[in-house]
Amino acid sequence: MNNPPKIEVRICNGTSCCLMGASRLMKLFSIIRRRFGCKADVLTAACLGQCWRENNKPPHALVGDEIIYNATVEKVIENLESKL
Repeated sequence: MNNPPKIEVRICNGTSCCLMGASRLMKLFSIIRRRFGCKADVLTAACLGQCWRENNKPPHALVGDEIIYNATVEKVIENLESKL
């Protein structure tokens, strides 16, 4: 029986995202480890390159291959749950 691959959650740590509240997303490190164990990893990214897109308000997070705009802890958890 194969285990499904881990889903990576990346939190943008770029300037715009930091200014717009990415620090609130750092709670995800403890929440995801406690709630999902080895099914998901949380990492930071220097920049997810999404700020140039019109109407895509930071902070940004990447869950698997899906960008979450105006990311909140709740949005990221909900998205991750839908993938597991």
